[in-house]
Amino acid sequence: MTALLITSFVILLSYIIYAGVAESLSATYYKVKKPYLFQIALGLTGFLMMIYLLDVTAGKWYQFLSFFATSSLIFVAFAPDYRQMLEGKVHTVNAYVSAVSSVLLLALMGFWFIPAITLTLAMKPVNNRTYWLEMGCFSAIYITLLILKIWY
Repeated sequence: MTALLITSFVILLSYIIYAGVAESLSATYYKVKKPYLFQIALGLTGFLMMIYLLDVTAGKWYQFLSFFATSSLIFVAFAPDYRQMLEGKVHTVNAYVSAVSSVLLLALMGFWFIPAITLTLAMKPVNNRTYWLEMGCFSAIYITLLILKIWY
């Protein structure tokens, strides 16, 4: 299971390094020369995290949030063109569902302070605030899962 977590992190980090900073992670879809990499990176990240999070939250009443957080990320990956009317709505709604589900999941797991810290720090930059808030959400998930892996 740890391999899923590490692979998910490496895939996402590799894409972020490749794509660079934009106004949002989704905006990198238009920025990179090979936009399908956005879909592959987010889709694989969501899928691998789904397996890992569903295992971590097995038997908990809030396990459905693991599914919402990750399946919504997969929907974002497969509806990347947020400038189109219909695809943009699917993309945007699922991006919000993923972010809110992730933060709620961490709070219910007892790690409310991690997203509180990462999202507070992410709000500091004036430019690309959406991008940094997205990075704050991803960081909160990975930090929490790393803490769970090390201490529990």
